[in-house]
Amino acid sequence: MTSKKVRPKAASITVKIPEWMMGGDPAAIAGICEWLVEPTAEPNVWTIGSMEGRHGTNGNLFKMFKLADTSNSDSEDAYSRLRGLKRHDGVIEHEIWKSARAAHAGLAKNYPEEASALLMSMTMLVSAAPTAEAAAGMLRQTFNEFLRPAVDDPSAYLIEIKDVVGYRFSVIRSLLTAGGHELHEAFRTEGGFAPSSKGLFSDSTLGFGAYLSCMCASLSPALWAYPIPRPGGVILLFFGSAISGQEPLARDKIQLLGPLHNALEDEIAPADISAKTFIRAAHWWINQLSTLFSIVTEPSNYEDSQGQFEPAAATERLLSVEQMFRDCQSILTITRDDHARRALTFNLLKRLEGMIPGYKWKDLVGRSSIEKILEGLRSDLPDDAQTVFMARAERSLRVITALEDGFFEVTPEHGGTIQLPDQQGKLVSVERKTAVTEWLAIVRNSLHGFDKTPTQRDRALLAAHDGRIPGEFSDLAWLHLLDILAHPEKLARYDFLRRRKQGAQSAKAGH
Repeated sequence: MTSKKVRPKAASITVKIPEWMMGGDPAAIAGICEWLVEPTAEPNVWTIGSMEGRHGTNGNLFKMFKLADTSNSDSEDAYSRLRGLKRHDGVIEHEIWKSARAAHAGLAKNYPEEASALLMSMTMLVSAAPTAEAAAGMLRQTFNEFLRPAVDDPSAYLIEIKDVVGYRFSVIRSLLTAGGHELHEAFRTEGGFAPSSKGLFSDSTLGFGAYLSCMCASLSPALWAYPIPRPGGVILLFFGSAISGQEPLARDKIQLLGPLHNALEDEIAPADISAKTFIRAAHWWINQLSTLFSIVTEPSNYEDSQGQFEPAAATERLLSVEQMFRDCQSILTITRDDHARRALTFNLLKRLEGMIPGYKWKDLVGRSSIEKILEGLRSDLPDDAQTVFMARAERSLRVITALEDGFFEVTPEHGGTIQLPDQQGKLVSVERKTAVTEWLAIVRNSLHGFDKTPTQRDRALLAAHDGRIPGEFSDLAWLHLLDILAHPEKLARYDFLRRRKQGAQSAKAGH
């Protein structure tokens, strides 16, 4: 465990743990979750807190290691670290391996020159290999046969993910049953854990697909890396450069019936980025994911009014985090449907109001807030991460500026403001950056049928704007995802409440 403080420290918290958990040994949670678990005087009530939370570190939950590149890809030794995942041998059934090989044969026969088919084959053969030894062999073979001839400077890395992460999710979900939903007899079939809400966390069950796909698609529609999941880790393939991720024209005829693309400017053209820059940027992303998951699985982040751990709140927050990454994954990969991307962006932005303590709508779409977020990212991201991740974030500010220009009832004599009614119906001058924030809230409300009756001011805003929303509006989602990844402490509710309490005490003392 690194000794460098990378997140706010956290204290332990009390929790009721059902007797049936962990085969009747609730204290065993300590070992599998790397939590400090201590009994209290009250039956079935324990104190829990993460080991890394006590020191303010991230627990090294995710770590990335090099496997192979063009210099050693033929060597079996290059893939030895992948063989280290053998503790998960037996998880994959033989029928899955048999089906994967049959599917690969079909792809090789019907699409021998298709890059996407090659990647799909690599995924199936490596993911479905029945043992870590077999997976290492498949990766060695497909890397040399498929990847090396296709790209100039490929490499393969292994992201090792501690089993601790999955166990923390399982324990938190199981604790949902500690209240009035005691169905533990049925839950014993799940190896001591409850199946409650399990299907909602497919990304964090295997592969962390959404969390890594967002990284690989940061230059969408180009991509520069590709994840292949295995139990216990993820193989990350680097192409050495950003490669085209889609054809110039839609290949599926059904896509021609989709909404028109309303682009503000050309798609992001990847700069001449070196292979090492992409690898270093990925190292940064993986390390930040480690800190993010350390914080969102910290028990004290979910303290109820009685000072106890609230598993429902924890499950809800973990689900919100997963949905946030899934939304962004879809936004980056549904490249030709601006309407779907816009709806997902509004969905993500609205979710953040509940996820980040103290955040309001203006903090998400207001120009001043966006400028502040960009300033923080420019200051805190290392150069390589900025090169790979910042272009789309920077573009979000240009989108907001374009939306401000959509107001055509501007009064130059009042400094370029627009006239809107206040609560009493009197016309007042409103800055365009403020008006855009309000206007976007109205558009967002259309997604749920204006369940609150629009005000006179709302309808005046609809009349005052041309209604054009650039397709790149969805870059706002990327901006906030990147900001949370760069500053995962924003999700540390326990730290927010602690600082707010200290501020209140200081103010009281000042009086």
